[in-house]
Amino acid sequence: MQQEILAKLDALQRELDQLGESISEDRSNVLRQQVIADLRTLLGEYNREVLEAEMEKLVPASSCGNKSACLELVGCTINEARSAYERGDDAAARACLTHLIETKIQANCCQDHFCSTRADHLVEETSRMIELSTKLSSSLASQTANADLPDQQVGDALAPLAHSARISILAALSQGSLAFMEMSHKVGLRTGHLQFHLKTLMNAGLVEKEGTRGHYRMTEKGRKALVGSRRLAAEMA
Repeated sequence: MQQEILAKLDALQRELDQLGESISEDRSNVLRQQVIADLRTLLGEYNREVLEAEMEKLVPASSCGNKSACLELVGCTINEARSAYERGDDAAARACLTHLIETKIQANCCQDHFCSTRADHLVEETSRMIELSTKLSSSLASQTANADLPDQQVGDALAPLAHSARISILAALSQGSLAFMEMSHKVGLRTGHLQFHLKTLMNAGLVEKEGTRGHYRMTEKGRKALVGSRRLAAEMA
């Protein structure tokens, strides 16, 4: 389910990026907020389905004398947590789950391990829904916040990529670390030229040297730069 959500979110993000040239930034922000709202609805519906399915399993399976009271407590609390989550109040949703766990521990009246395990599973699923949504929402919000970078910052970020040789170096290192001479053969650059371009990439934090081995590797920043530059070039083609 999480992979499906991530795939849908990625597709929506691509659509938003493609619209970036034709709509205002305000409109783009509205669309991003709509994505976040849709994501909450999707995850909330998924959690509701999980809750209903688990409750159906528990009703006939458990013979615990406290079953009815426990199921009512679990069901009501998780529904309350999901409602808070769907309206965007993650703190209140977490507080509901924390209260449920504390109440369950303090009562300590469970007579059926199976029933208790399934209840714990429901709490974990709801917690996972909240945390996943929070991370993805933060990611979208961060992308929105960074949409209007100063011209100087944009120029500084793109400058190290303004030569095909440096793109070739990053592409070669995307397959794994390389010794200097291995890289020279792969990208077809002589020693002096390769040293010049490597220095530029290293100063920008896109490439780093591995310890004392003399090998070079691409950093996470370099990976993002390579992916971003290719995507930009494809959109401009």
